[in-house]
Amino acid sequence: MFRTRSTCCYCILCTFIGLALALLMLFAGAPAASAQGPKGPVSFINDVAPILKENCYACHDAKKKKGKLDMTSYDSFRKGGTHDDPVVPGKSRASVIVELLTATDKTRMPPKDVSPNPLAKEKIDVIARWIRHRRQGGPPA
Repeated sequence: MFRTRSTCCYCILCTFIGLALALLMLFAGAPAASAQGPKGPVSFINDVAPILKENCYACHDAKKKKGKLDMTSYDSFRKGGTHDDPVVPGKSRASVIVELLTATDKTRMPPKDVSPNPLAKEKIDVIARWIRHRRQGGPPA
């Protein structure tokens, strides 16, 4: 009537199946996450605008417009300010925005009195990649 305590072959099998599934989920999930990261296509709305909002709106919003530059929308950003369009489509190094973000003198953005540290290289790289993939007159993407 009572079973003696013995190891069930199904319990051992279930343990191995569970371990295999856990390993599969661990290693199969990694490529999908990296495809959405910095190596994927860069979008103005999803990638560039949040960087501008976090680091530039304090001085370049619709009210303040330092340097006559409003960065609160794609159209106003591309109109530029005292430097006209800050983006040269396809040429990040020739773009004023990248020049100002990477400057080491007093022209650096954000200025030292606003932020003692320059914008993180990773964020500048996102903006530069977005510019490199722009076409003249193309949509913001």
